[in-house]
Amino acid sequence: MKKLTNEIARVIMVLFLCVGGSFSFAESEVIVTVKSQPQSDGKYFFTYSINNNSNKTITSFSVGEEYGKEESELDVDPTGWNLETGLPSSSVTSPQSWTPELMLTEESNYSNLQWHSGDESADLKPGQSVSGFGVLVPQYSDAYVKGHWTVIFNNATALTGVLTVSTQP
Repeated sequence: MKKLTNEIARVIMVLFLCVGGSFSFAESEVIVTVKSQPQSDGKYFFTYSINNNSNKTITSFSVGEEYGKEESELDVDPTGWNLETGLPSSSVTSPQSWTPELMLTEESNYSNLQWHSGDESADLKPGQSVSGFGVLVPQYSDAYVKGHWTVIFNNATALTGVLTVSTQP
């Protein structure tokens, strides 16, 4: 009976780690910082930087998504976005060779914003940092500052965590 109890405890531990029990560990492997910049017209510009302390290469990054959950978090769409014309280049910035995409959640008013690396040379290698991810929104939203981020590695695994507000000017 004790052996069975230990096996059950191991399974529960593995399941816990798979569904998010490793957030603290995840956030030390990859750190995503955000800066909030109010604009004179009442809009806000949010910029994101990634520090890859993991031993894996990052090929995709998203804001407003907690990996494994089916619900997005962003409650304010980027300035000028609409279903017909999509995401205007004036509302989003990207590092070279990274492409942004607004992902809608079915039957929901929430979305997440993803950036994908266009080629291997632009991938974020272990030990590297990159900035230049940005989005302009028509009004302030906590989701862009206090929400979740997710990165996808080149081995198709994912890591998620909570955004860290930058203390840098």
